[in-house]
Amino acid sequence: MGFTDSRRMNPTEKESLPALGFITVVKSRELGIMGGYLLLNRNGRPVEFHCTAPVRATKSQHILYGPTLEPYIYGEQIARSLTVRATISPKLILTDKSGVMALRPMIDVPMALAEIPKLRKDAKVKDKAEESQNTLSIENGTDEQASESGQPESDSAALASQADVSEEIETLKGKIVPKFDDSIVIPEFSMIWNGVLLHPDRHFPDDTEKARQFLQNEEIDYDLAEPFDRIREAIYEAQKSAA
Repeated sequence: MGFTDSRRMNPTEKESLPALGFITVVKSRELGIMGGYLLLNRNGRPVEFHCTAPVRATKSQHILYGPTLEPYIYGEQIARSLTVRATISPKLILTDKSGVMALRPMIDVPMALAEIPKLRKDAKVKDKAEESQNTLSIENGTDEQASESGQPESDSAALASQADVSEEIETLKGKIVPKFDDSIVIPEFSMIWNGVLLHPDRHFPDDTEKARQFLQNEEIDYDLAEPFDRIREAIYEAQKSAA
């Protein structure tokens, strides 16, 4: 497995360990499949990063592996190569790709599939739509929607919506809640932390409690979904540099 980028951050960051790992996979029609692995300290700062060179499944692999091809490439090939190359062993690894969970039986580190609840997704979509509408009103020089406080009503509504969502999510923070799904990756019980659902592999049910203890003891308070965006952007930048 080739690597296009491997970085170790400032050595002083080791003092802020234990680390939290994030793995995701990016698919490109032109290049193929690429994986990225980002390790953050308790403050959300990077301590190590790796990404792979693009790989492509052969036609024979598509035929022979069938529906098991994605877990094989994502988890056993890409994710495994990334974790082996890393010099830091995290206390927990999160991924936003179910296929990467195939890595779990191969390592001794707890893992969880990160999922943004529909409640939070709907709030993001609504906020973006209202932001676009507000921008249009400003550009047109209209202030018909301005409230007595001088803030557009749409902004006030958006803030109220965010507050409601945050309050509802906060009440579930760190607590194990039932999650029923037929997927082989998602167990019967999951947990939610900072608005992100975490689903351990059903063969490793203890990972839920291990994840909760780590996140609570280290007071991890940053957005657990945001690091995946960082990885994707870093992969794109690495491919630009390699081109």
